[in-house]
Amino acid sequence: MFDPHREAHRQHIHLSYIRGFPYRGLWFPDVRTIYLRHGMSWVEERCTLAHELGHAHYGHRDQSPKTERQADEWAATQLLGHVDYYPADITLADACHEHDVTPRILLAHLRTRKAS
Repeated sequence: MFDPHREAHRQHIHLSYIRGFPYRGLWFPDVRTIYLRHGMSWVEERCTLAHELGHAHYGHRDQSPKTERQADEWAATQLLGHVDYYPADITLADACHEHDVTPRILLAHLRTRKAS
């Protein structure tokens, strides 16, 4: 199972937690640091960190709809790549709970599966 904290450590990416940070997370490539809002739930932190690692993976230096989509899809692949199918009767909330992801990441995963 993909552990974004372990991956950040492996890549020598520093994590900095900030109380009252207006964003869930931001990647600053020049200092190899991901800033995260202090106090998020475990699932929100896990998905936010995976998303920011997606920016690092692609070498993003800006934010645009395209880079945000790419980071979401990279995070979804890492966090949910082991999921082959979803039962037809499962709700979005139940699938998120079952796989410890946010709706945004689950929807990105569904989008990437549909595209392939």
